[in-house]
Amino acid sequence: MTDQEHFDYLLKKNHFDSQSFDDLSIDGICFSDCNLEMVSFHDATFRNCSFEKCDFYGAILNGVNFFNCNFIATDFSGASLEGALFTGTTLDACIFGLNAFGRGANITGASFLDATLKNCVFQKTRYNDITVFPCGFDIAKYDLFLKNN
Repeated sequence: MTDQEHFDYLLKKNHFDSQSFDDLSIDGICFSDCNLEMVSFHDATFRNCSFEKCDFYGAILNGVNFFNCNFIATDFSGASLEGALFTGTTLDACIFGLNAFGRGANITGASFLDATLKNCVFQKTRYNDITVFPCGFDIAKYDLFLKNN
């Protein structure tokens, strides 16, 4: 079974816990209520995908490219997004900050280019050298991000 066939099989089950899909290219998939905990998508590319109420707790998303994707109420707590690229992406009510286990995401070196971030939580998120340009931010939440890190 190829990586793509394995991915398609798990997509039907809506449960990907602890799987590895490094370097995979995914286009036009809608993820809803998916358990993506501890999944590795290192250097993967997502185009025109949507993620609604998905859980990426502890996932490895280093070097991932998200192009024109939408995220709604998605949890990135404890995930590693070092060097991730969010281009033309909308993130609404997403959690990068603390969760029940007290772990924030690591977004060191991530880039948010022409992205929109609304009502996202960044409390205790680890970051250095992030790029945010041009980007629409919910100012109140961004202020919280700066105060709590």
